[in-house]
Amino acid sequence: MNQINEQGNTVGTKTVTADKVFFAAGSIGTSKLLVSMKAQGQLANLPGAVGQEWGHNGNVMVGRANHMWDATGAKQSAIPVMGIDNWADTSAPVFAEIAPFPAGTELWVSLYLAIAKNPQRAQFQFNSATGKVGLNWQRSQNQPSIDMAKKLFDKINKKEGTIYRTDLFGPTQTWGDQLTYHPRWLCAGQGDRRLWSSAGVPGSVRHGRIPRSGQCRRQSVCHHHCAGRTEYREHHRERHELAG
Repeated sequence: MNQINEQGNTVGTKTVTADKVFFAAGSIGTSKLLVSMKAQGQLANLPGAVGQEWGHNGNVMVGRANHMWDATGAKQSAIPVMGIDNWADTSAPVFAEIAPFPAGTELWVSLYLAIAKNPQRAQFQFNSATGKVGLNWQRSQNQPSIDMAKKLFDKINKKEGTIYRTDLFGPTQTWGDQLTYHPRWLCAGQGDRRLWSSAGVPGSVRHGRIPRSGQCRRQSVCHHHCAGRTEYREHHRERHELAG
């Protein structure tokens, strides 16, 4: 185990022995660790599914320009507390968190973080020449998320008489698709959707199950992890009745 300083330089090294080891480096960091260790024979018994089926949870952001008489307020929370549940719409399965914009002044912006049922996936791959692990996700794979979210927000704009903001994510850019808010990783065996810390290693511990859809759908304002349920607490969501 290397201890590094703020500049990334190694300032100390030590060895730690433990009965159980939890990898908690996030979706990307944990995947890189496991793929690298499997490829180099340090955890050779890990299943072949390790590093496969990575997704960005269908995340895409968008903003609507509100009318001057429809203010959102100068004082806003720092985390979403409500959302638009369009998950049952098979043509545009989206859950959109109503994202705050706590700028301290009125902006007349309704901001959203959409979670779309994007089928696109990527893989982590070990490069033996460089000794590093890369992810082969391409930005073009975000397009299904944009298409689904657009179907939903086109309806909202039509009903409310509003338009998209095109200045929030770059010059003349409507959709914020250069990020992921809840990156997800699915280490799946045949018919099994469990996350594993070190599958096949004595004393290993399985992580909790995730929803069968593979998408992270938050159940409350303070819930930040997939818990394997697909229902929502009614007081934490807002339904928009859309015409057409």
